[in-house]
Amino acid sequence: MLGLAAFQILPALLLVMVIGFFSTVIRPIMLSRIQEDVSDDIRATVLSLQSLMFTIVAAISQPILGLVADQAGLSATYFGLAFSLSLVFIFFLVYGKISTSKALLHKGILAEQKS
Repeated sequence: MLGLAAFQILPALLLVMVIGFFSTVIRPIMLSRIQEDVSDDIRATVLSLQSLMFTIVAAISQPILGLVADQAGLSATYFGLAFSLSLVFIFFLVYGKISTSKALLHKGILAEQKS
């Protein structure tokens, strides 16, 4: 009986570790990008807003995830969360490449590299 319960919880715990790992890796990259791209006079405001948005998203999503976990189970909740976060990650990855290419094209850097 214990083996069956552990089998249901292990995928959820694995997904929690993966989500924690990626959020820990992404934060320094994002802060570094903000340091490079945002001017000194508004950098503190941008960092404060980033922290505020993270807190708001956590405050809204945690009760919703708890309700879904009560209805569908913990494993299903974490699989759904991993799937939706993967979609968000892919969207921002593609959007970032498109906007970077447009910025380079606008500056003429990409056109010089192609010729």
